[in-house]
Amino acid sequence: MTTYRVPVADGMLTRADAWLGVPRFALLSVDGPWQGHPGVMICTFSDDDAPAELEGKLVDPTISSFTDGPPRVTARPVVAE
Repeated sequence: MTTYRVPVADGMLTRADAWLGVPRFALLSVDGPWQGHPGVMICTFSDDDAPAELEGKLVDPTISSFTDGPPRVTARPVVAE
């Protein structure tokens, strides 16, 4: 399991359905506001399918939906170390 931080817009925090259906990906904590970015919180997520080198980094994961299965994380670009 890899844990990393994710910037999440305040409005998305009320829409947990955006990530609840993604297997092996879970919100662990809401850590606080992202300084200099109004309306955005930094959250910690666990991602069982992420590479270990993402551990602790600030990542902007892309969640994609598919007709043949559950949604999944399809990209994990690093925003900051």
